[in-house]
Amino acid sequence: MRFLVISRPTSPLPAEQLGTLLTAFKGWRAQHSAAMEGFWFFAGGGGGGGILNVPDEQALHVIMSSYPYNNTSQIEVHALVDGDWAIGVWEEVLKSMAGG
Repeated sequence: MRFLVISRPTSPLPAEQLGTLLTAFKGWRAQHSAAMEGFWFFAGGGGGGGILNVPDEQALHVIMSSYPYNNTSQIEVHALVDGDWAIGVWEEVLKSMAGG
């Protein structure tokens, strides 16, 4: 399953924590990089995100439970489906609503 994960800081981090959190984040990223199809920061700061490709939501939970910025971020997680497949589903739904 593919998930879009977006992380935005909820408040500025104390300067004395920046180095520790960055080191922890680098380790977290290295540990889970095989599951990351995409990884980025927003230009100019203020968070970032990635696309995680994992077997299921439990695997996502394991990864995100150890995310170093959990306590200082608002995190959004969105399950992703293939766009062409989704268009086909909507076409079928519309046909059904129109009576065939």
